[in-house]
Amino acid sequence: MTPKPAITMIGALSFVVVTMPGCVFTDPTSYTNKWSSQGYSCSFVMLDPIKQLDPESITVTVYDSKNHAVSGAIVSLDLLMPSMSMPKNSTMLPQIEDGLYRGDVRFTMAGQWNVRVAVTVDGKVVTDHIVPVTVH
Repeated sequence: MTPKPAITMIGALSFVVVTMPGCVFTDPTSYTNKWSSQGYSCSFVMLDPIKQLDPESITVTVYDSKNHAVSGAIVSLDLLMPSMSMPKNSTMLPQIEDGLYRGDVRFTMAGQWNVRVAVTVDGKVVTDHIVPVTVH
């Protein structure tokens, strides 16, 4: 049986779109937050939608007042659900390269959460910042 031309064309176009580098069917949004504190600039990026119990990647960057990437910082996260008393859910992000810290977290239920980002440099907490997120 010979396929109909319209079906063949749709199949060919789907194949081309799927295999083209950088092509995405949906445009994911992200939670992006930038702030400065005590001479340090930080940014936070997390893709949305955030799904409960799925591993979700968080990236934090840290730069000093001269815009140099900070190496050796301790970047810790606390996942807090303001509407409920939840067990402690904390993690430290490993350094990927100078100024770049990335790791995965898991939110235990859907709803509004706050991600508390604390950055410690040379034994001193230089920033303690809250990023609100919605978990689905």
